[in-house]
Amino acid sequence: MTRKLRVCHIITQLELGGAQDNTLTTVESLPPDRYETFLISGPGGILDDRARTRLGARCQFVPSLIREICPFRDTAAFFSLRKLFIEGRYNIVHTHSSKAGVVGRLAAASAGVPILLHTAHGWGFHDRQPALLRNIFIACERVAARFSRIIVAVSESTVRKGLDAGIGRPGQYVVIRSGIDPKLPDHVKAELKRPPMSAYNSWKQLDQGSLGLVRGKAGVMKLPGGAALKLLLEGVEEKDGKRYAVSASITKDGKDFLPGAQFKARGGKTFFVGGIEHKGGVLFLGITIQ
Repeated sequence: MTRKLRVCHIITQLELGGAQDNTLTTVESLPPDRYETFLISGPGGILDDRARTRLGARCQFVPSLIREICPFRDTAAFFSLRKLFIEGRYNIVHTHSSKAGVVGRLAAASAGVPILLHTAHGWGFHDRQPALLRNIFIACERVAARFSRIIVAVSESTVRKGLDAGIGRPGQYVVIRSGIDPKLPDHVKAELKRPPMSAYNSWKQLDQGSLGLVRGKAGVMKLPGGAALKLLLEGVEEKDGKRYAVSASITKDGKDFLPGAQFKARGGKTFFVGGIEHKGGVLFLGITIQ
C-alpha cells in the first residue's frame, strides 16, 4: 500500500479573496487516496468558519500569524509554525501570501520539511511604497526563495516581476492559473474571458454613489445599462472587531448575476461584486460599509 503524502498549506489569513478560496479549494480537493491535507492560517478571516466546518481538526489557527509587520509576533509565529511542522511530520509545506510565505518557508526549512512550495498570488511590494520598506520586502522574498523547490505564479507578469526583483531563478517558476468552476453557467464563463477579468490593467472607475442601509430592509441602487444592485444588512458582529453581514444581488433583464451572495465585511474595508456586461467589459462594484 502506497503511503499517503502529508501536505500542509499555510496562508496568512482566510479573508474573502481569490488566493484564500484557491487555497481552501486545493486543500479540500486533493485526492484523499494519495494525500493527507492540512491547513494553517492566522485567525480572524471571513472564511474561517468554512475551513473549520469542512476540514475539522485538519485546520489550525496560529494567533501570532498576522498581516501587519510586527517583529515580536512574527518571531512568535515562526516558532509556533516550526513546532507544528515538526509535530505534523509533513512531506510538503505549500505557502501562500507574503507573510505566511516568508515566515512559513523559514519555519518549515528549520523544521526539516523535505519539500517547500510557494504560490505567488501576487507580491507584497510595489513602486508606490517607501524605498526602504519595498527593499525589505524584496530581501525577505529573496531569502525565502532559496528554500523553495518551486514557486507557483498565477500569471507570466507575476513571474517577470519576481525575477526583475531578483527573487528566485527562472527554473524555479511555473505558471498555474486559477481554475474556473466547470459548473458555472456558460454566460458566466464567457464573461470571465473578457475584461476586466482577463487583464488587470483595464479597471476604470465609472461613478461613486451611496446607499443608506437599515437592518433587515433591502436597499436598491440603479446601475448602468438597466441593472440594479440590492443590498441587505442582515446583522452586525462585534467579535474580533465590528463586521457586517451583508447579502448582495445584481439583476438585469430578469437574470441574476449575483443571486443573494453573502459577505461579512469589516467597517471601512472594500469587497467586490459584479458580473454584468457594460460597454464591452464587465461591471464590478467596490462596496465599502462605513
